[in-house]
Amino acid sequence: MTDIVFTTLDAKHGKLGLITLNRANKLNALTHDMIKAMHRMLTTWASDNAIKAVIVRGDGEKAFCAGGDIRAIYDAGLAKDTTIHNFFADEYRLNYAIGHYPKPYVALCHGITMGGGVGVSLHGSHPLAALDLKFAMPETGIGFFPDVGGSHFLSRCPDSCGMYLALTGARITAGDAYQLGLFNYCIPKETFDECVTALCNAELNAHDQAHIIVSQTLSEFHINDSPAPLNDFRELIEGSFQKNNVGAIMTSLEKNPNEFTTKTFNTLLKKSPTSLCVTHEQILRGRELDLDACLQMEYRMVLKFLSGRDFYEGVKAVVIDKDHAPNWNPDSVDKVSKETVEDYFEPVTPELIFDT
Repeated sequence: MTDIVFTTLDAKHGKLGLITLNRANKLNALTHDMIKAMHRMLTTWASDNAIKAVIVRGDGEKAFCAGGDIRAIYDAGLAKDTTIHNFFADEYRLNYAIGHYPKPYVALCHGITMGGGVGVSLHGSHPLAALDLKFAMPETGIGFFPDVGGSHFLSRCPDSCGMYLALTGARITAGDAYQLGLFNYCIPKETFDECVTALCNAELNAHDQAHIIVSQTLSEFHINDSPAPLNDFRELIEGSFQKNNVGAIMTSLEKNPNEFTTKTFNTLLKKSPTSLCVTHEQILRGRELDLDACLQMEYRMVLKFLSGRDFYEGVKAVVIDKDHAPNWNPDSVDKVSKETVEDYFEPVTPELIFDT
């Protein structure tokens, strides 16, 4: 079975390119081959005048895409196989290509949408969330950080909610993700096929109007009142997560106890202290950077994390042993020095470059 399927759909004035992530038994987690194949096809379709827009969706009922193939990355890293660096370089180049894609790029996200799945959806022109969406960037729980451009899209969420999502890895609903500006539309998954049909019937022949017409078409399926439970806690989140370091965030949560802040504090206690401190700095820096610079920064961070210890400890505890009892080193945020954090952002050789 092919892990990623490319087809074209007949449209009113040409064709639509359809990408299907086809690893439902693995929650459509991205492999390196899938990433490279997707980038090649997007490049081909970008220069094909017959292709008016691109749609990407995930097979199965459970997930659009749960992320990258973490086990493969873990195994390669333990074996000191530095070719694994190419996985991230190619993934970030794909994210860059999606972020700069010249044609409408519609991502139909449902169910579990995390990590790498976020990278192949949010950077497109028209990310759409099904009502069953479970969105998260949970990387601090495995000794890593919210990559695939997380520096860019999380840093721009209002009320410090992006910092909250980055540090805690909290799952949010479609309504929450829409309210935070991460997705453009919320629709029932049952209407995905209707959406695709409507796009096929849309007047997409005028290139300069294609994005507007896709927006108008998708807006007809949008549901305004999708539940957004995070709204009830936005003030609490802003009060704590705007602090200038992780220690201050945790102190604020601890000094203002209620059900939400206590749960959040206890969640942070389980994360890699190094990941928390580096991720906090990542989100702060991302506020001042465009997508390209964010991805280049994250590539530097990746190489540092892969050469460290906590990533392997975290994957072992969460993915392999599943005892969820990692032995982080250092074991508290107050032991993570400013110099240690700064080192994750130092230049690397070679730096990540993008095709132009």
